[in-house]
Amino acid sequence: MIDDSTLFLLLIGNIILSLVVGWAASQRGRGSMGWFFLSLVISPILALIVLMAAGSAKKKDANLSIPDYLVWKQQTQAVLVPTPAMQSAGLPRPLLSKWHIARGEDQLGEFSLAQITDSYRAGVLTPSDLYWDTQAHEWLELAAHPRLS
Repeated sequence: MIDDSTLFLLLIGNIILSLVVGWAASQRGRGSMGWFFLSLVISPILALIVLMAAGSAKKKDANLSIPDYLVWKQQTQAVLVPTPAMQSAGLPRPLLSKWHIARGEDQLGEFSLAQITDSYRAGVLTPSDLYWDTQAHEWLELAAHPRLS
């Protein structure tokens, strides 16, 4: 039979391992408290195996630059708008597309005037970014457009 001191050491070890599982969960973008309590219930080793199998919850796209994603504010929510390269991969096109926008040689996509105005004011789009002027049939800098000045 297990004496009280051995049982106490097993309990402390279980709590310490559960804390490790909680820390590992937080490093993978998951809730540390939930994983801590789960590991107390099902065992820290089993919880760690499930955590590793579940993978990371952190967004892999979080470190991409502006040419990869443009963040637009639309109805008080940030919406990721795909670039042409992402659209060719089968992702949906932006809604209410009217303007073609480019940065250097890279076309960023088609966007509504409201999206462009909000992004320009927020600094996501810069004055040197380009838009296609359908009347002049050429690319012009956003800084030259009268609605964005």
